[in-house]
Amino acid sequence: MENMEKSNDTPRGKKSIENLLIIVLIITAGFIGFKLFSARRVKEVTKPEVMPVKEALSPVLEERKVTGFYGPIEVEIKDNWFCLNGEKIFIKGMGYGAWRPNQLPWLHRINPDIMEKDFELIRSAGFNAIRTWAPLTRSELDLARKYGLLVIMGIWFDPTRDYGSPAAQNYALNMALHDIKNVQSFDNIMIFLISNEPPVERVLISGKETTESMFAKMVEKIHELEKNRYISFSNWPQLAFLGLDYLDAVCFNVFSYNPVTVSHCLGYRPYVEWLKQKHARNKPLVISEFGLSVSPVAHASIERYGGLSDEEQAEGMLEMYDDLVQAGATGGCVFAWVDEWWKNDDFSGDETKHDKNDPEEWFGVLAIPDESSNITGTPRLLYKALKDYNQAIMIEPKKMDYYRAEVPIEVFVTEWASLVEYQVDKTKWQPLEKEGRLWWKGSWDSSRVKDGEHILRIRAFEIKSEETGEEEKILLVEKEAQIWTFNKTRIPPPPISVKVIPDEPKYFVGHKTIDAVVKVRVTDADGNPVCRQRVDYGIFESSYWEQVKGSKVTDEKGEIEFRYLLKEPGFISFSAGSTYQKGNYQRRFGDIVYVEVVKKK
Repeated sequence: MENMEKSNDTPRGKKSIENLLIIVLIITAGFIGFKLFSARRVKEVTKPEVMPVKEALSPVLEERKVTGFYGPIEVEIKDNWFCLNGEKIFIKGMGYGAWRPNQLPWLHRINPDIMEKDFELIRSAGFNAIRTWAPLTRSELDLARKYGLLVIMGIWFDPTRDYGSPAAQNYALNMALHDIKNVQSFDNIMIFLISNEPPVERVLISGKETTESMFAKMVEKIHELEKNRYISFSNWPQLAFLGLDYLDAVCFNVFSYNPVTVSHCLGYRPYVEWLKQKHARNKPLVISEFGLSVSPVAHASIERYGGLSDEEQAEGMLEMYDDLVQAGATGGCVFAWVDEWWKNDDFSGDETKHDKNDPEEWFGVLAIPDESSNITGTPRLLYKALKDYNQAIMIEPKKMDYYRAEVPIEVFVTEWASLVEYQVDKTKWQPLEKEGRLWWKGSWDSSRVKDGEHILRIRAFEIKSEETGEEEKILLVEKEAQIWTFNKTRIPPPPISVKVIPDEPKYFVGHKTIDAVVKVRVTDADGNPVCRQRVDYGIFESSYWEQVKGSKVTDEKGEIEFRYLLKEPGFISFSAGSTYQKGNYQRRFGDIVYVEVVKKK
């Protein structure tokens, strides 16, 4: 079986989009115990499965008081997690660039009344952080603090300058230091992002080592002058070959539909797992953008880039959200809060028209469909879906992982959760113990049950006192995870391994193109070849933004082979993935190899 497709589109649209966004950014440079339960009578009230969109902001949310930061706070990184006042936190972030129709980021500031309502809605949905692409003002940071929102703050410099030029390096450092010093008194800034998706063309022109050196020097100098600040930048799959050891945390923008490395080969969870192993074994990993567009017209060649219904958006976003949790990320940021009409500012007056065929304008959690819409925005189904998911996030155990003896249970909740319980299979519900402010923990002894598949369920309740003396027990959310235990037999290794093997560690191109020959080998847990196994493979050539994808079945050696003509110097990724399934156990495994292509002298 073989199927190949080729595309030269960029992650969220055509290559020209990136160039236009760079122009846009250049212009913006200057602007931008639980112990009461057993003693009191409780009546249980469960929420309906589906809440109409028009009811998503009432009256349940209005009854909950959003708490802010009313004293000094301390953000630190400890044991590969961000911590707030000594307690680790999972970052539930909202990408916030909330310019409304008829507004351009480099000409207008967000109305403070609208921003305050935005922050209230964001916190009411259980988010604890916002992520920006440009600096917030001091008054805007005060407002975020009022609503208990940590800030992942973007700061900006012109990304098109030569990264090897001392003048350009000094310029970038001074831009960053200016923005950081301007807000140095704000303790709710958890990390500064000094760049977002550096242009691939600029990195290739400057060179891998030169790019890494520039960013490393910036981080080192900022640390010298601002000792208590954490620094990173938002990378993306197109530049995953860059070394990132000098960053305090690893941040990646990852979308499920592009590039083929994610969409066709590995899948979302395996790709984030690869990022964790490759770049963030000893530091936090934050997925700094993930989102889906509901533009009425889908992109012509990128599947699921636009054209989705509200229901498909909500379902797909929850899949990505849960996948990044299962993959071991320590946080994620939804892209984006509101439909942004101004994107990509590719014609005069773009900000006045909501283009049906431009997916970039339709990612919003809040919808502003047309000129007759409420300018503040109306929550899509995604708002309710994210609010529910945020109420209780099961950090441990991981779905489809193997466990023996004591299975750890760790749940990160909102401040409204007063009770968290767990159940295994059809057994009795048991309470977890509250640890700290927002964690509920426990364990389950699996040694007395049969080996194999089990269903772990958790549910979180809010408990309210009534005038009658009774308590109202409101179900916030209920979730389940499929886990596998092995006590009477050894915990098995991963059932299959996928390994990508290029024929050369480095390629040299001259006046003629050369043929890269790549093998993919699939073996079982004992190292034996797995034949007749479907393998999905992909190629991404950064210099041309060219993508190729295909599928083949392994031969008797457990291998497939594919070829690709190399044209220009740069970096090329070869990736492959395959799904193992036996009974109810289904999991995807994959591999990625980046190879440098060098111009012959």
